[in-house]
Amino acid sequence: MIEIGTLMDFFGSLSILGMLAIFYGSIRRALPGTWIAESLLGILFGVVAVMQMNAPFEPIPGLIIDMRNVPMVLAGAFLGARGMLLCMVLAIAARLQIGGIGALAGVASILIAGAAGAFWNAATARRTRGPLAMLGLVMLLSTHLVSVVFLPLDVAIWFMVNAAPILIVLYLLSVPVVAGLLDRERRQMLKEAELRRAANIGASDGLMPKEAFAWTLVQASVTGSLRDGASIIAIELRHRGALARIWGTEADKIATAALSARLDALVPDGGIVGWIGPDQAMMAIPAMSDRAKTDFLMHIRREVSSDPIPVPGMAAIRLSLELDARTYDAVPPLDRILTDMKIKKVGKAQIIPVKRKRAGLAKPKRFAEMQTQTKTARRRRDDLFGTFDRLREARFGQI
Repeated sequence: MIEIGTLMDFFGSLSILGMLAIFYGSIRRALPGTWIAESLLGILFGVVAVMQMNAPFEPIPGLIIDMRNVPMVLAGAFLGARGMLLCMVLAIAARLQIGGIGALAGVASILIAGAAGAFWNAATARRTRGPLAMLGLVMLLSTHLVSVVFLPLDVAIWFMVNAAPILIVLYLLSVPVVAGLLDRERRQMLKEAELRRAANIGASDGLMPKEAFAWTLVQASVTGSLRDGASIIAIELRHRGALARIWGTEADKIATAALSARLDALVPDGGIVGWIGPDQAMMAIPAMSDRAKTDFLMHIRREVSSDPIPVPGMAAIRLSLELDARTYDAVPPLDRILTDMKIKKVGKAQIIPVKRKRAGLAKPKRFAEMQTQTKTARRRRDDLFGTFDRLREARFGQI
């Protein structure tokens, strides 16, 4: 008859395994990207396997067993190759440190259990993982018992007669429960990912692309709201690459869309805003004083960065910006603006100015008349040719 102490030992091991489902869901949601979450979970599953090795229990007198291979097969089934390998490395290192005549058999059983979980994951990836699938996982896990071939013959026979049946019963009681909890978390996270994708379906990023922004900037500086000067603000979304690596490409798209929506809501009357790079935007507004420009930059940073972006099924995203601003009496071509700005990662401008050719222009008949012209009239006359060149380039491309 099984003693109460033995049952308590088993349920203690089962509770530790059950905690894996809690950590699995929490870490996956906090870090839904691929490699970081898988790595952390692989280490966690490996630590649990080491704990199982160091906390064996004795179901019958003289037979000491542990549940080390349960986290192994679960790592292979739910963590992917990276997480499974990290879990295996920790477990194998711990088993080799323990030593004994069963060290080689123990390492082989760890490798077989992890591979069994990976095979089960591939076989059931497109199927409903019901009770039969969980039973199949138990059967696959039980294949690690073939590692007894690395034991001396008499020990191997004794193990298969006395320990193997008990281990299979323990696997039947524990693996379907823990695997079911993990699979429920997995299915819930898939639904949350669908919600995130559905939120972005058909949604525009709101801002005009670089070419359209360059053309609109020329028009506004010639005949529109920016003809008397403009303040140009460059906005760069910082850590965009880190967002994709840590939280995944969905977070990257959500952050870009949120930046677009918040900037579009902030642009004042007479201003324009558009993309100049994958993670860089530019805003052109009627010329401001230095004090007003500083206040507006603070307003942009506060409105864009202060409120984190809630995302279904994962941690909220907070945008971090790098800003630069310049004020021009006459708006230059976009490539010169990009050169003036501190932000270095922007690409080349789409509109490249051609050199002005004035050799064929008629000289003024009366020099005295030109001396009496006002500075404003002189500037407008000098800018006429440049304006024509910029409009022609924006309309027909480079010449």
